[in-house]
Amino acid sequence: MRIIKTVSLLVILIGGLSFGITCASKHRKIQTTPPDFKIVYSHTAQRPGQATKLFATSVRFVKPGDRWKEITTYYKEDGTTRQQIGIGNAEFDVDDPSGKNQPQSGIWTAGIPSAEQLRKDPQFVREDTLLGYKVFVMRITTPNNPDRYTDFYMSPEFIKTFLKTVSHYDDGAESIIGPTEIQVGPISAKDLENPT
Repeated sequence: MRIIKTVSLLVILIGGLSFGITCASKHRKIQTTPPDFKIVYSHTAQRPGQATKLFATSVRFVKPGDRWKEITTYYKEDGTTRQQIGIGNAEFDVDDPSGKNQPQSGIWTAGIPSAEQLRKDPQFVREDTLLGYKVFVMRITTPNNPDRYTDFYMSPEFIKTFLKTVSHYDDGAESIIGPTEIQVGPISAKDLENPT
C-alpha cells in the first residue's frame, strides 16, 4: 500500500505539472473570474481483491486571483495522523521537525482553458458529471505502457483545480482523489490564513 501511495503521488505530481505546462502553452486562460469555492476530498487506494483503503482527506479553499489553500490529513498505519498545508504557490508541512515550514513546490500551476478547448485537446477522453458538475476527463498514459495512466477530471468552473484524479496501474490497482463535497460561495480571509 505504501508503494501505491508513493507512486500515485509521483504520477499526480508529474502528470499535473506536465498537463499544466501543456495547458499554459497551448491554450489561452479563461477570462471570466469564477466564484469562490471549497472542495472536500477523500484519498483512497485499492488493489484487486482487497477493500478500498482511505489514506487521507483534504479540504481545498479557492478564491479568484489564483489564491488557494489546501489542508490534507494523512492517516498512518499506526493510527496517528500527519497534516500538510498548501497555500498560494507553495506547500508547508506543519509536522516539519525544524518548525520552519519549508516551502515545497505546488501541483496546480496553470489556468483552465475553456470547455471547447478541452474537447479539442489530444488528451481529452470523455465528458462526465461529478457531484452535479460537468467535467472533462483528460488522460495521461505512461509511455510504452497503456495500462498505466492517470485521468484528471477538470472543469472551467473550478480554476486551478483537478476535481478528481484517478491513477490506474497495470496490476489493476487504483488510487483515487475524489470530491465528497463541493461548496460554491464566499471564502473568508481566515480560510486562507498562513499556518502559524
